[in-house]
Amino acid sequence: LLRPLPFPDAERVVRLWPGNPKAGTERPIISAAELEDWERELRGFVAVGAFGAVPMAHTYGDGGAEPVYARTSYVSRGFFPALGTPPQLGRTFRADQYVDGANRVIVVSDAFWRAHLGADPNVVGRVIHLDKKPFTVVGVMGPDFAFPDPAVAVWIPTTVMDPDDPSWRGRQMRWLNPVGRLRPGVTPEQGRVEIVALLERLATAYPKTNTGWTSVI
Repeated sequence: LLRPLPFPDAERVVRLWPGNPKAGTERPIISAAELEDWERELRGFVAVGAFGAVPMAHTYGDGGAEPVYARTSYVSRGFFPALGTPPQLGRTFRADQYVDGANRVIVVSDAFWRAHLGADPNVVGRVIHLDKKPFTVVGVMGPDFAFPDPAVAVWIPTTVMDPDDPSWRGRQMRWLNPVGRLRPGVTPEQGRVEIVALLERLATAYPKTNTGWTSVI
């Protein structure tokens, strides 16, 4: 309660909490299509991002060592900008890496870097394999970064999701937890009002999938 969150200007970082009480849905989840609407239309936020609601794991087995499970979080292009925490090495993801075919890049945690990559100071640009598929390391987060939970070892762009199964992009497929960074001078309540207004517009435009949704911050 007393220690501030480890994000720059942490008072502007908010968890966005959509839900549909009438349908009994109180989990803060949105679809990839809805996230695009939020990114495009929410003016009170510097950045809006999201991370996969269900933690995943991939097998890492480079270097001849026994394979280990690397807890993975799939994140949108606004995820790291919303949190505002720079990596200790390299960078986070660029917007052009959220394009199919250009997205096999990863950011790793400090713990994973030390335990499995030898704390290599030249690790940026190194190719490692997850589930026997190659990924290029573009950044290493600092030891205080632990979001969405301390067990996450690897962050991967959402566009790495199965290209042969486009359902993950659909408006009805809610699997992302949103997070945002408010613009200076914008209060959480003002942000909530803007989101509720957007959800009402989406309910009108897409009544089959968006009716009944509201939000708190």
